[in-house]
Amino acid sequence: MAKKKISSINDDLDVGLLMMIARQSVVSVIVFFAVFAMAAFLYLKYTPPVYQSDATVQLGFDSRTTNILQTTNIYEQTLFQEIELLRSPVFLEKSLSKLPLDVNYYAKGEILSHELYKTSPFSVGYRVIDPVIYGKPIYLRFLDDMQVEIDYQIGNYNYVNTFPITDSIVTGQLALKVDIVEMEVVYRQQNTEESTFYVELNNPEEIVSDYRARLTVNVLNEYAKTIYISIDEKNALKAHDIVTGVSNDFIDFDEIRKKESANSILDFVDDQLARIYDRLYETEDQLETFRKENNIETDMAKARPLPDFYNRIDQLEEVIIELELDNEVLKKVEDELNSNTDLDVYKLFSLLAGAEYEGVISDLLRKLRDLFVQKEKMLYVVTPTSDQIKTLEYQIEIQKNLLLESVASM
Repeated sequence: MAKKKISSINDDLDVGLLMMIARQSVVSVIVFFAVFAMAAFLYLKYTPPVYQSDATVQLGFDSRTTNILQTTNIYEQTLFQEIELLRSPVFLEKSLSKLPLDVNYYAKGEILSHELYKTSPFSVGYRVIDPVIYGKPIYLRFLDDMQVEIDYQIGNYNYVNTFPITDSIVTGQLALKVDIVEMEVVYRQQNTEESTFYVELNNPEEIVSDYRARLTVNVLNEYAKTIYISIDEKNALKAHDIVTGVSNDFIDFDEIRKKESANSILDFVDDQLARIYDRLYETEDQLETFRKENNIETDMAKARPLPDFYNRIDQLEEVIIELELDNEVLKKVEDELNSNTDLDVYKLFSLLAGAEYEGVISDLLRKLRDLFVQKEKMLYVVTPTSDQIKTLEYQIEIQKNLLLESVASM
């Protein structure tokens, strides 16, 4: 008779045993979750929020001239060179000097302090006597009788004094003058919200290195030539101002650099052209002298005089004037397309009359005119809110956008 083999693993669920283990462990589980919940609560309560501001800068250039002339791009720089420029202390010092970063204003609550960047109800003017004061909290309490109490500590030395708001105070470490911007806000935050004001003076020699260490500059996309700039700050507005200031200053610097480089090249070309013309005229004079000395007759019908330099300048100026006029016409066309809901297509035809690009834009205008005509005819049959009219209006908007893109690309 075959014997049933008993498995060493019990496949049946023992509900009673499971409930007993759960009852014995429920206290441990509750304590475990309570501890972690308390830790999370304390972390969120006592840790100030950190804000990140970022920006993307794209380095681009117009490649049409390069493609036509088949020359190298004089503006091209590697992205890593641009990153080093952005992170250089000289560039950052120039950019950060435009922001009020020399003094930090704080309002200290019961638990956390928050920075009053550009929102402080008072301001301070100062002159540092002893650099040891840099980075030390200088507490200010505004009293009811237009007095200010100053309190700061240097090592074991605690300085406390009171002085009128209208006066300055001079200590062994600094001279300080307080100016009230909004008195009501000062007393409300200090008395009602129980906030304590204090300021910190930043060492000007360390401002750049401090923000440079926290500024992130990376290549975002090498093919698109984009650079990513970001910084983490405990004040959202300050983070935004720093990233925006650095980005805008870099764009301005890049434009100035391109203009200076282009102007240098144009000056060099002008100088070379002047030398070539001088040599050509000198050679022509020598040839004329040689003909006269050797009685060589010249067929004036076949002789080609050297081009007049000033005539060439006049021709170029005429081209510039034509381009400026064309640009003005395009601007008027663009304004008409952007501003007018009831577009006068025939007015645009009159503006473009005789322009070099009249044929290109006229084709688009004809299509737009045909759509307007269809719409006018349909309005005799259907209401303005009908699907047919909506379809035509949608097509008109598409055609207007195509016109705008064509005008912008010229």
